[in-house]
Amino acid sequence: MGRNMKRSTMVWIGIILVAIIFNIKLYFSLVDKLFKAEGEINESLVKLSQVQIEKRLLQDELKLNNEEIKDVKAEFKNVQKELIAVNNALSGIEKSNLSLQAEKEVLEAKLHSLKELKKAIRQVKVEYHKQNEGKYIAKIEHQKEIDADKLAQGNRGYLVRNGRFVYVRKAKIEVKAVY
Repeated sequence: MGRNMKRSTMVWIGIILVAIIFNIKLYFSLVDKLFKAEGEINESLVKLSQVQIEKRLLQDELKLNNEEIKDVKAEFKNVQKELIAVNNALSGIEKSNLSLQAEKEVLEAKLHSLKELKKAIRQVKVEYHKQNEGKYIAKIEHQKEIDADKLAQGNRGYLVRNGRFVYVRKAKIEVKAVY
């Protein structure tokens, strides 16, 4: 029994050693897988943080773009209002243009008629005289003031009757020789 027991102890020790070696190998492979898993988790966390940062940047950019869109919409509304005002003004101008064209045609018809042309010339002269009437009256008033100043200085031999200058007629004196 001594030898058998030694043998069986040795077998058991061998089996235990094999089991220990197997467990150590299994432990190291599990530890290796654990480190690999931790590395992958860390890489995933880094990627996740990068994605979150990128998400925040994109959200900020989206907010800025939304604000720009609001500004552009407001500007677009203002431009539309201006366009409506310009279109209204343009339609008014077109209406006045049509009336001016009609008036032009009437005036051209008058210009081709000699009678109408003479009437138009007279009308222009009347309007010209109406425009310059105030200047003419002012000029006459100014001349009257100048004449009054000169009259106050003396009339240099002229006679004044009823506020008008009168020339004294020279009397003709004929001298006949008596012999």
